[in-house]
Amino acid sequence: MTTAPTHLFVYGTLQPEREAWGELAPFVVDSGHPATVVGVLYDTGQGYPAAEFGRGPDAGIVHGNIVQLTPHGREHGLTHLDRYEGPGYRRIVVEAHASDATHRAFTYEWIGPRRNLRRIDDGVWPDD
Repeated sequence: MTTAPTHLFVYGTLQPEREAWGELAPFVVDSGHPATVVGVLYDTGQGYPAAEFGRGPDAGIVHGNIVQLTPHGREHGLTHLDRYEGPGYRRIVVEAHASDATHRAFTYEWIGPRRNLRRIDDGVWPDD
């Protein structure tokens, strides 16, 4: 039996010191470390990014942070974030590569329409 991940990979507004960090901060052990996941990052044009994860032919690297969730964060924080992220995202498990290790981590993948999204080739949000 595989245990649930204890980490969360964030790549957009939920990253430390970004506008939505306050939604996540009460549920983490610390502010995390830089990490990457295989996938594609998009600009939604709405002030937040979207990501699609996996090793498809167009996959690149999505840059973000890996944070360790508290036990309360795993139980209640993820439910809070599920509501916060809304119906355009689904929570999945990915392999996040950090300098210290590879972690199984939850993250939020975009499942909404992609027709008006612009790919961010370098995989870094915000796309300055």
